[in-house]
Amino acid sequence: MKTRARYISIISSHLAAIDTGYWHYVLYVTPDNSSFTSLTRLFDGIRMVTRKNVLVPFVGQSRTRFLLRALAALKQPVSESE
Repeated sequence: MKTRARYISIISSHLAAIDTGYWHYVLYVTPDNSSFTSLTRLFDGIRMVTRKNVLVPFVGQSRTRFLLRALAALKQPVSESE
């Protein structure tokens, strides 16, 4: 895993790309549940990020643009009722 500061920088870059319309969401896929838990805790611990050169809270719509999943969860079949 990268450092907290590096993730903040990466998140800011992704938010800039979202603002310009390059993509709508960012998907992080981890190899196992332990990495998933660590990355989720790290993301949950980030309170502020730079967006358009201004410090803004990393909550709400900004936070929900980042999807975190473990690889095992993606391999599970989806039922027809979903």
